[in-house]
Amino acid sequence: MSPQAPSGHPCKCNPNLALLFFLTGVIALIAGCTTVTAPSIDGANLLAKPRMNPGSCAIELLFVRFPLGTPEGNDQLWHEIDDSRIAAEARQLLWTNGFKVGIVGTAPPAAVTSLLDLKGENLAATGLSTESPVLPAVKVVKRHIQLPPRESRQIYLGEPAEELTLFVAEKSGVRGRSFAQAQTGFTLSWSPLPQGQVCLQVVPEIFHGQPRTKYAAEEGHFRLDFVRPRESFTDLSLSVALAPGEMLVIGCSPDRPGTLGYQFLVDNTEQKLLFIRLAQVQHDEVFCPEDFARLCGRDSLAK
Repeated sequence: MSPQAPSGHPCKCNPNLALLFFLTGVIALIAGCTTVTAPSIDGANLLAKPRMNPGSCAIELLFVRFPLGTPEGNDQLWHEIDDSRIAAEARQLLWTNGFKVGIVGTAPPAAVTSLLDLKGENLAATGLSTESPVLPAVKVVKRHIQLPPRESRQIYLGEPAEELTLFVAEKSGVRGRSFAQAQTGFTLSWSPLPQGQVCLQVVPEIFHGQPRTKYAAEEGHFRLDFVRPRESFTDLSLSVALAPGEMLVIGCSPDRPGTLGYQFLVDNTEQKLLFIRLAQVQHDEVFCPEDFARLCGRDSLAK
C-alpha cells in the first residue's frame, strides 16, 4: 500500500526542490533570449537585386546629337578616346569609310563626362531625350537593353529614307548600291571572355524595303516574324573586348560627306555619336566558353 499524507495535513513540496525548479526556469529563459532586429525599411533593401537571365549581359546605349562640326563632339573628344585597342586593319578600313571608333575606360575623361553630363540627372530616365546643362546644344538619349546569348539586337540610327545611295570601301574594292526605304543601323552581339569581359561584335547594316514574313524555329514550335531585308557590311564589323563599365564609341568624320560613316551618323545639320557601355555581365573570372556553350544549349562554340 502506498504511503498517504496524514489526515488533515495537505501535501507540501520540498522548499529546496521548488527553488531549484525556479532557478532552472530562469536560466532556460535567459539562454533562449535572442536579439531581434527589425527589418530595414530602406526601399533599396526591400527587394533583392534582380538577376538577369543566365548568360545575358546588360548594355547601355547613349545616343548623342549635336550641331554638325561641334568641337566638343569631334577633335576635343577624340583626343581623349583610346583607339589603340581596335585592330589596326579594322580601324583603317572604318576610317576610310568615314567612321571613327575608340574605347572609353571605366574612368571617363573630362571630354566625355562633359559631353554626356554624367554627373547630372538628364540620363536617369531611359529613352528620355534631354539637353545637357553643360552643353545646351547637345541632346542625349539613353536606352538600356538586356542581350541574351544566341541573340543579336538591331540598333536603328534614324528614320527611313525614301532612297539611299551608298559607296562602300571594302577589302575587295569600292562598290555602290541604292536602297529604297532604307534605314541605317548596327547589329550587336557578344561572346564571353575570361576575367568577366565580353567580346562585343558590331556590324553596320542597312535595313530596307518592306517587311516580310519569316518563320523561325524556337523550342519545338515555329514563330512568325516580320523582318526587313538587310545589307550587312561584314568587312566593317568590329570585335572589341570590353570590361564592365567600359564604352565603345562610334562616330564619324564631319568633313567627309560622301562616306558611309557620314550617311550613318549625320542627319541634315546634326551629327550623332553612339556610346555602347557594358553595364553588367553574368559571368566572372571562373566563367569559361564551355559554360557559355552550355547556356546556349550547344556542345561547342564551334558548332
